[in-house]
Amino acid sequence: MSVQELKGSMVDLLAQVNDRNLLEQIYEVVQEIITDNLNKTDWWEELPMQVQKELEAALEESKDPENLVAHDVVKNQFER
Repeated sequence: MSVQELKGSMVDLLAQVNDRNLLEQIYEVVQEIITDNLNKTDWWEELPMQVQKELEAALEESKDPENLVAHDVVKNQFER
């Protein structure tokens, strides 16, 4: 379903509702969701470029099985 079709379906659904209280509740929920979504920032973009590069390098390193450490080994190191 395209964005336009989805919007149209939502309008069609809302057009069937005649209860003012229900419409107000739906409005508040949708408004909150949209506002929250617009205010979200991508935390990745907020990281300094150097930190992004280090994380990307660590991710690449983790793909090599020789770089992996068993959970029990790490757990034992920190239990002491």
